[in-house]
Amino acid sequence: MKNIIKSLAVIGLLAGMFVQNKLAAQALVGPAPFCMPLYGAWATPCNQGGASNAPGNWINDFINSFSTAGAVTNITNNNSGCNAQNFPNVGQRNYFNHGCQNYLVVNPGQNIVCTLQSGNVYGQGFAIFIDWNNNGVFNLPAERVAWTPNVPPAASFVNINFTVPAAQPAGAYRMRVRCVWAMNGTNMDPCIQYSYGETEDYTVYVGMTPTGVITATASSNGPICNGSALNLNVLSSASPTTPLSYTWTGPAAFTSTLQAPTIANAQPNMSGVYTVTVDPGACPVTKTVMVNVYPTPTINIMANNGPICQNNQLDIGSTSQTSASVTYSWTGPNGFTANTPSASIPNAQPNASGFYTLVVTNSYLAPTYNPTLSCTTMATTSAAIVPVAPLNVVPSFTLCQNSNLALTANAVGATSYSWTGPFNFNTSIQNPIINNVNPIHSGDYSVTAYYVSPITTLICTSEAVSNVSVVPRNPVTPFSPSNFCQNTTITFSANALNASGYEWYGPNGFYSQLQSNNIPNAQSANAGNYTVNAIFTIGTVSCTTTNFIPVNVIPVPNIAVIPTITVCERESATFMANAPGAQSYTWTGPNNYQLNGNNPVFTNLTPTMSGMYTVTAAFSNGNMTCYNSNATDLLVKPILPFNLGPDKML
Repeated sequence: MKNIIKSLAVIGLLAGMFVQNKLAAQALVGPAPFCMPLYGAWATPCNQGGASNAPGNWINDFINSFSTAGAVTNITNNNSGCNAQNFPNVGQRNYFNHGCQNYLVVNPGQNIVCTLQSGNVYGQGFAIFIDWNNNGVFNLPAERVAWTPNVPPAASFVNINFTVPAAQPAGAYRMRVRCVWAMNGTNMDPCIQYSYGETEDYTVYVGMTPTGVITATASSNGPICNGSALNLNVLSSASPTTPLSYTWTGPAAFTSTLQAPTIANAQPNMSGVYTVTVDPGACPVTKTVMVNVYPTPTINIMANNGPICQNNQLDIGSTSQTSASVTYSWTGPNGFTANTPSASIPNAQPNASGFYTLVVTNSYLAPTYNPTLSCTTMATTSAAIVPVAPLNVVPSFTLCQNSNLALTANAVGATSYSWTGPFNFNTSIQNPIINNVNPIHSGDYSVTAYYVSPITTLICTSEAVSNVSVVPRNPVTPFSPSNFCQNTTITFSANALNASGYEWYGPNGFYSQLQSNNIPNAQSANAGNYTVNAIFTIGTVSCTTTNFIPVNVIPVPNIAVIPTITVCERESATFMANAPGAQSYTWTGPNNYQLNGNNPVFTNLTPTMSGMYTVTAAFSNGNMTCYNSNATDLLVKPILPFNLGPDKML
């Protein structure tokens, strides 16, 4: 939107400029006074609401810097930003006459190089005008002495130059520097209204020393504390020397015509900017000096929370009437220092008893004032710390369930004790004992020692905590079939709630840390009681519960048999089997033949009864039956048939 407005404004103003006769005096302007340059797109002075050349401003059309080189006395007016003045019947305008403080002293024929810089958002063109004939009018084009042929980028520095005419008479001449947004300086007018920009006027002295120029420096003895004398002063000079007058104005309706006025017994409402105008002369000078009259602080309340018991927090504090810039300085016993209105000493000890002093200082720290002003006041308070001896306890216990817990507490000078703990434990005994503890007794046991002083009603205490951990010992239950046949695998396990581990001990040197165990190829040596310990651990303390389980191994001996039996058809065969401790024998063979007993007899055998016969022996301990087997081969040879022929007679 700004670019559209600017473009329309420039088009209209350029059109108006070209229809005027630029060789004559400026339109509607007589020979004196000089014309007022106007900028009409925005009513706000300097076209912005914020500080000059601030990055946050979206309109920055002004002359930020102007300086020269090549003159006898050069102008240096850099980083001046945007300057606006209030003019009668016109209002605030982007115009300022710097001629009294910034001027050129040149000789005829000198070439002057001018360096200019615009604001940091939009590019602007520049033009310089000098009223060489001193008629109060910048005649064009002759008195447009330098210009930018294009529009330099925003915030860039650009050099343009002009030459003082060789025949220029000695005298003082008005010089105008003007910038316009998005417009080169080639045809720029010194007076007509443009949309955005700024104008600055200066004085050029040709072949002469400036006359009627007053220099002045205003000062004061500020900052000062209230009630002190405020001394104002202005050092000034004029060229040529001439009597000077002084007009001072300032806060609280202050006025004076003295060069160095004094205000006795200055008060804070007299703080502010004091202005002095030094007159007469061609360039009257106005200077300002900032004065701060600081109030001396007052301390209304000094307090502390003493007396307190040792190891508690000591609080000291004050309320004061101070200025915005204030410092606090506490000093006290045992090297105590602090820099806040109130302070605390955590865990205060008896050596913190004594007097605490507070110094409150109002300060003015502006770097333009040296030395820094300090207005101070002081107050004192005393505090007392009641000694309390340390309370000694055993910091922690870890013990097994069903043990006895013996708590102890000792504090020198304590008159009584009070214990509290888990499971509603409460006692005033100094060293209580809790028998047959269980996990519900685990937790923090807090003890308080009480100190009663005969000279005060203050009762002080010290506290400590013993942490108790009771290691649970839950029952352990072993699991196993108890009876196993020889040569099989023995299995057993155990379980205990919250156990952290297990240990097994048993016959034949058996040891294991497994919860479940297997013993393959069981033999009689493996029979017996297997004991298990369930382990419960807290920290480095372990507790156990114990149980056992019996394991029986039923012997299963080998069965002795006749390995091979050979008989003829129609004969009988006796099978024989023997195993120590066997309770029964069962024989099975081909064709589903089955016999019982250790020595059964097969009769009237036929060849079809040949084959392998297996005997199975049973062994029992009354709770479990085990079996073992062996085999023998039976061979029944057939009877060969034969026939005799009829008898032959020879």
